[in-house]
Amino acid sequence: NHLTAQFYNYLLTKHPTGKKALSYVTEERKISPALIETFLLGYAPSNSHSLSQYLTSKKGFTPDDLLEAGVSFYKNGRLMDFFQNRLMFPISDSRNNIIAFSGRALNNTVMPKYINTKETPVYIKGDSLYGIQFAKDAIKKEGKVILMEGEFDVLSSVKEGISNVVA
Repeated sequence: NHLTAQFYNYLLTKHPTGKKALSYVTEERKISPALIETFLLGYAPSNSHSLSQYLTSKKGFTPDDLLEAGVSFYKNGRLMDFFQNRLMFPISDSRNNIIAFSGRALNNTVMPKYINTKETPVYIKGDSLYGIQFAKDAIKKEGKVILMEGEFDVLSSVKEGISNVVA
């Protein structure tokens, strides 16, 4: 999952394929490059197998590893990326281990707008909070937590200095 997040972050921040997505994040959503790096936001390209190919051919993972992590699936006998043409939000546990992803469609005609990794051995959706790894100290200090609806709500609050927030 960590390598997947790094791959998506590279595509968003340094590769031409992520230019439109980066513009959306920085210009429309007003998220700073520093916040993009802190939360390791990324971009899953439209290419239906770029992540799967990278992880198997360059990093030595097996297709079963990718299936178990929930980042790939089989379609017509071919290993495909689960997330395609989406802004990617890594979901971490409180110790900052990336356990899953939430992907936001960049085209309003694509449904559903958000999809999450399917449940895996390390990810149970109802037991996870987006941003907890960064909010836990502020939650302890403030003695309370603010529960937000989504990832951009968390990012916008953190941008404004409110850090005891999760989604």
